[in-house]
Amino acid sequence: MTDKKPSQPFTWIWFNPTRMFQFFAANLAPVRWLAILIWPFAIFAGIAAIFNWYEMLAHISRLLFKLSFWESILLGLLTSNLASKLAVGTVMSYYRVNSQGFGITLLFGLLPRFFVDRRPIKNLELVQKKTCYASTLLAKIILFAVGILVWAITRRTGSGASEIFLALGITGFSSFLFVANPLLPLDGSKWLCARLKKPTLYRDSLQLMYMIATRRPTPSGLDPRAKTVMVLFALAAITFTAVLIYSVLSVVASGLERQFQGAGVLIFCFLIAVVISFLISRVLSRKSSKANRGAGVGKNTPRKQKRNLAVRRD
Repeated sequence: MTDKKPSQPFTWIWFNPTRMFQFFAANLAPVRWLAILIWPFAIFAGIAAIFNWYEMLAHISRLLFKLSFWESILLGLLTSNLASKLAVGTVMSYYRVNSQGFGITLLFGLLPRFFVDRRPIKNLELVQKKTCYASTLLAKIILFAVGILVWAITRRTGSGASEIFLALGITGFSSFLFVANPLLPLDGSKWLCARLKKPTLYRDSLQLMYMIATRRPTPSGLDPRAKTVMVLFALAAITFTAVLIYSVLSVVASGLERQFQGAGVLIFCFLIAVVISFLISRVLSRKSSKANRGAGVGKNTPRKQKRNLAVRRD
């Protein structure tokens, strides 16, 4: 395990994946044109799913009955999550910016997910950033298309392989819908911001909403129409996130209470404490990184250059 400091809490870096991603990039670059076939195959898979809709729902019901919660988490970890991390790391290496860390992280301090250091993406051009963010979405679409098409072909053979590929397809599709949602600060919104050539649109919208809520003066040079759109976007993002968190907490709480009764309440409180600890660690980590960058600027930049740097940032 490498000693490199992770960029977020609850993260353990296993090794430097530079050579691995360089190998993937060098060998997959000649066939990168195949990416134009992803969406036609996805549309074909969607048509196959529609034509076998009721049979697919019956198979999905059997899968949900067979798979436990942690088996579903493991399935998503080893398929959709791993594929998206390998995809973005390979695209980064293709653009000559190398990820310096590969490992495991705990989402909200609870759910295991593979981790790839994606900080070098900020050094790329907007078009290249857009490709990096799109790679994770396309990886999930590939899993959906392959899983559904293979299931449609083998569903009547009676083999367990058809159910495995159906689980693969459903996992890819559900994770795509979640990550592609522009109201969440994930790759979908990042791709959209890069597409609009507004890489900080999501963050700026939330900051503008905070300034309005706290009655602070907003930027005078901001166009009124743009201001309205940003406020509406921030409201939609906050509302959707709040509803999502409430729904997840309600399902988890009711499930734990139903299965463990009184002990389920204690388990739920413990999980809430872990999530709060994760969020606090995330905020402290960001403040620490900003302080370190500020200290570096203060040491290496004369006073006049620091003024110019502040002007550029503004």
